[in-house]
Amino acid sequence: MERIEKEIKENELLGFKKLFFEALSLWSRNLFQIFIIYIIPVIILRLLLGILYDVQLFGIFLALVNAKAPVFLVVKSAVAQRLLSYVILPAAMSLFWVTLIFYFHNVINNGEKKWRESFILAIPIFPRLALWTIITSLIEEIGLIFLIIPGVYLMIRYVFVDYVVVLEKDVSNPLRKSWELTKGFGWHIIGYLIFLSLIYVASAIPLYILIAIFGNPLVLRIIEKAWLHLFAILCGIFFLQFYLNLKRFKTIT
Repeated sequence: MERIEKEIKENELLGFKKLFFEALSLWSRNLFQIFIIYIIPVIILRLLLGILYDVQLFGIFLALVNAKAPVFLVVKSAVAQRLLSYVILPAAMSLFWVTLIFYFHNVINNGEKKWRESFILAIPIFPRLALWTIITSLIEEIGLIFLIIPGVYLMIRYVFVDYVVVLEKDVSNPLRKSWELTKGFGWHIIGYLIFLSLIYVASAIPLYILIAIFGNPLVLRIIEKAWLHLFAILCGIFFLQFYLNLKRFKTIT
């Protein structure tokens, strides 16, 4: 009897259909806030960094074609490119992502849409998330380098690190906490990721048909990037719901 009750409760809280449609409802009812908090700032930032990146490439070109140009200009330009790509952009995106986590956590718990307050709360937190993201990525990359399966396994077990860092500030080791939460639910996460991937591919087919017909103009590139970020946010809301419901499930069982 206890096992049956546990399975019923698990389906109520952790079923893919329930989690996905709840996430889809939250996502669709807050599209304006998503654009304000994340999509528009990220697109603007990417465009600005793209302009700066082109300027740096131009600097390298001048340094290479001009025999009198100092060699350090090439090094300086290359360092600037990597700084833009691997430090500034990820750090800024961490700030916007932390804001979204705070925002949707507040919507789920209290039904309140406070994106300005969420942004203020995110400012002191995002450097810590950026640091743990780097640590997690390095560990996962090491796993992928040696064998693909260990890397994928680590990605699954660390899927909640972002939420732990943002919502459980008293936890000193988010990796360990995520590992504990995902224990016994690895196949759930694999199944969720497969279903979400299939949904994304199906949703993107019309866009890729347009790209095949018209080529890849700037407008379609922006739409493609925006849709990729929008769907990633939908997945983020999905796993936020999963994280909160899994904590409830483990508490009551």
